[in-house]
Order: sequence, then structure tokens, then C-alpha cells
Amino acid sequence: MSKKLLKFYNLGGFGADPGMDRLLAGAGYAQASNSADADIIVFNGGQDVGTSLYGERPILSYIPEAPSDRDKYEHEVFDTVKGSKFTLGICRGAQFLNVMNGGTLWQDVDKHGRDHTMLDLVSGLTYRATSTHHQMMRPNFNIDNLLVGVASEATVRRRDGETQNINPKTNPDLDVEIMWYPGNRSLCIQGHPEYVPGSEFADYCLGLVGKFYRE
Repeated sequence: MSKKLLKFYNLGGFGADPGMDRLLAGAGYAQASNSADADIIVFNGGQDVGTSLYGERPILSYIPEAPSDRDKYEHEVFDTVKGSKFTLGICRGAQFLNVMNGGTLWQDVDKHGRDHTMLDLVSGLTYRATSTHHQMMRPNFNIDNLLVGVASEATVRRRDGETQNINPKTNPDLDVEIMWYPGNRSLCIQGHPEYVPGSEFADYCLGLVGKFYRE
């Protein structure tokens, strides 16, 4: 199937940027009118995922514990399409899909609310990732997955009952930026390629969509 025939459906939500629609449309994808007609379901950025979805209590007062209406809606969509449709998560959407695949989150991290360098573990190339998130994916390594991209700068990260100082030069437990879960066809991109259309990072992310969709 040609990439130009593939359709995407953007779930929207608070914090969703129409730039993702423009980015995908500019790459030759058509916009579907509903999720049933789409080949790719886009989960967008926005409010933090409720911590109860990954079995933790919030460590900061502004982090929600109970699932929001949006969490519940997107949970229903994911349960309906998992494994049958390609799901693409951007920022919060990546973190949500990571949780849906059995992962958890670092509830608060530093140096990710701005642009930072990320390393593609497959090619060895680095990209300047556009980022606005304060949380980070903790993958589920108990199911089939591929760790695609990691941050290459030192950070501090915190979750319920734990704080870690991470230096990528000395610690292999790196900050996860991009994950692929083939079983449920979930591509989790924690940065914001739609903020920088035409950039190396945006083109790289679009390349990942095409690559993993075909797998």
C-alpha cells in the first residue's frame, strides 16, 4: 500500500496542536473523518496521564492520580484498535501509549522542557529534539519492544519513592525518548516534531512512522 493512500485520525484533546495534522498531510497522509476509517490513530500532547493507570501515587500536587475523561476515552480507543491499527503517540500521547503497553512514567524530570539532543540507537545519529514535557517514559521490557531513541544529556528524574541522577556517559540506563511496541503497533515519540516542520527531527520522525507502519 502506498504511503499516500494511508489515512490518519487525530484524537485531538486539550493541548493538541493542528501542526501534527499539517505535518502528516504534508508527508502524503490523508486525514480520515473518524477512527474507524483510519490506518493511523494519533494520540496527542496535553495534561499528564493519571498515575493510577500505572499503579503509582502522584509525587507533585498538580499531577493527577485519577484518570481524566480524556484518559478514559483514549483508553477505550486504544482497547478497540490495539494490534489492528497503527497508534502514534506524541508527547503525552507517547507516555499514554507507553502506559497502555504496560510501562510506567518518571513523574518529573529536568532538562526535557526545552530542546535537547537525542540519539537514535539504530543509526547512531543525533537529532535536536523539540520538547516540552516534564515526565518521561519507563518502558515495559517484559513484552516485545524496540528502544529507538534516548536523550544524550544528564538529567535528574523522580517517581513515587525514587530519585535518580542520570549521566549518559557513565550510566547505561538512559532517558527514553522513542519506543516502538510491535505487538500493539504503538510508536511513542516523546518530542514534538510538529513544532519544527521541515527540520531534521521532523523528517526523522516521519521516517519512523513510515518504517514501522510497514513492519
